[in-house]
Amino acid sequence: MTAAGIVGVLDFTSLQLKPRCETKDGQAERSCFVGNISIGLELANLCYLVRFSGAGSGAPGSSPPSGSNF
Repeated sequence: MTAAGIVGVLDFTSLQLKPRCETKDGQAERSCFVGNISIGLELANLCYLVRFSGAGSGAPGSSPPSGSNF
């Protein structure tokens, strides 16, 4: 991928990708970056914040309660 000019990857899988940026002779090619994001963990955090902030207590489509950060 780095030969094609890709220098960054955003990983949404449950596996942790590790960058391997080297040429066939073992020399470092150039910097490449992998951002690993756990969608499950991010969804759990969002549900927690919505549930315990009080924002989830209104009717669907209603505005958040006053004083919330949403």
